[in-house]
Amino acid sequence: MRILEKMAYMILGAILVLFGSWFSPVEWKSTNAQNAMPLVVDEIVARTLRVVNANGNNAIILSVDKDGGILAVYNNTGKAAAGISVTNSGGRLDIFNNAGQGTASISVNDFGGRLNIFNNIGKAVSDFKASELGGSLSIANNSGQAVGVFSVNNSGGAHFITADRFGNPTGSIP
Repeated sequence: MRILEKMAYMILGAILVLFGSWFSPVEWKSTNAQNAMPLVVDEIVARTLRVVNANGNNAIILSVDKDGGILAVYNNTGKAAAGISVTNSGGRLDIFNNAGQGTASISVNDFGGRLNIFNNIGKAVSDFKASELGGSLSIANNSGQAVGVFSVNNSGGAHFITADRFGNPTGSIP
């Protein structure tokens, strides 16, 4: 083939490419997610959904375990900040400090509700709960030893128990 024939074929090919791009039935859309309309679906089925922040740290996790659903929320550094879960008795809410350590818990027990407050080393220092007789308040020292319990006695009256720093009973007021 001569050079002129080769050039003619190349020009013809270029013209076909241009016509194909001008009259193409394919509609090209932008792939820029920030400018596009959000995708809306009716249902997503999964056992775990994890959302991460710009640094790749966990921000939110939705998951399940043997008792039911779990929602875990994390701070910007990926430490636990709050959690909602299901227990055998009902629901539970846990709140954490900025280091990811538990500071408070609200849950359900067999008789009603329960609130636990934890110190900065993770020991429960107060426990408010419903009991079989009524309400109960337990106060503990930093070692987690109960040193005072205020509750309802068998006759429906107040009952107060004190203990030393090791949890050994020191007194009782029926």
